[in-house]
Amino acid sequence: MPRFTGSRSGPVGTFIGRFSREPKYVIRRVAVVVLIVAFVAAVVWSTAIAGGALERVRAQSADVAAAKGGTSASSSNKSAKSTDGKSQAAADADQQAADIAATLKSDKSAKPLTDAERTSILQQAQSTAADSGDVPQTFTYCLETKGDVGSTTAFSNTVYRTLNNAKGWPRAGATFEQLNGDDCANADMTLILSEAKYMSDFSEGCSGSYSCRVGDQVIINADRWNGGTEDWLKAGGTLARYREMVINHEVGHRLGHYDNETACAGEGQPAPLMLQQSMRLDGCTPNEWPLDSELWIGWHRVEPELTRLFSPDSPCREEPGRYSMSVRRSARFARTRSHENRASASSRLMGVPNGSSASPAGRSESPSNRAQ
Repeated sequence: MPRFTGSRSGPVGTFIGRFSREPKYVIRRVAVVVLIVAFVAAVVWSTAIAGGALERVRAQSADVAAAKGGTSASSSNKSAKSTDGKSQAAADADQQAADIAATLKSDKSAKPLTDAERTSILQQAQSTAADSGDVPQTFTYCLETKGDVGSTTAFSNTVYRTLNNAKGWPRAGATFEQLNGDDCANADMTLILSEAKYMSDFSEGCSGSYSCRVGDQVIINADRWNGGTEDWLKAGGTLARYREMVINHEVGHRLGHYDNETACAGEGQPAPLMLQQSMRLDGCTPNEWPLDSELWIGWHRVEPELTRLFSPDSPCREEPGRYSMSVRRSARFARTRSHENRASASSRLMGVPNGSSASPAGRSESPSNRAQ
């Protein structure tokens, strides 16, 4: 049996040899190799192009995702800030409500001041008045109510403590004593705690929203007494301090002062007592005590003209505008202020910076007595 030995002899060998040597076969082989190389190159090139495009798409997708993420984060931050703001406002409102509730609860358990307590408070006020540099004066008052205002024990205690507080009107030489019964006919003023719906009964100029002063009547609005005002509380004041402020402010009218006679000295400074703090603070902080610049009294009980003006039978009593203007004109001659003597006493008692204002004689006159 014949074996194939790989020799190129014979017909097959002759064909293979001729195939490998003839030019047309060589060209064909070269062409096939070129086509293969071109195909491989095309495949590699298209793969590279496709890969770059894919990377660009991925990068764009990443950018979009990042942008969405940033927007989402920004929205989340804004939402968080908004939530924080609302949370803070809610917390402040809760704190204000808690303060009011605590004060009203304290009112229910209030006990009348004892004679010993009243004597101690008055003696301290008299000492302050004596050191004020002004002529000491004692003013008398009585208490009344109008409508259903509940227990008045806390009202009575607060009025006495506030008017005779060493940080208040005693620094201008004034002290206050309460009268009762028939003696009230001779009182210098009457402080009245009134239901809001009766405020206009005292004068057309009195508002059901605020307190006011009409002649020798100092009327405290029970709604304000029990709740203060929103602006005052939002600015950091408390209901207890608001009560002191409204008493001092309205009694200040009775002593010859008028609304907004002193402007706010600047952002963050204590508000002048006679600024209408129930309505606005003008950038100042809540303050319940007269500033150094407000330590004057434009009403002296010994003057016949003023005694006539303050008489219960005087027609000016029903006309707060004309009444207050008459008082202010008389106050220009009745004041007995001593700035030099007061400076040392006020710095010891109150650490409140002086307000900036002209003297009362140089201030414009406003007929309004409706302040708080």
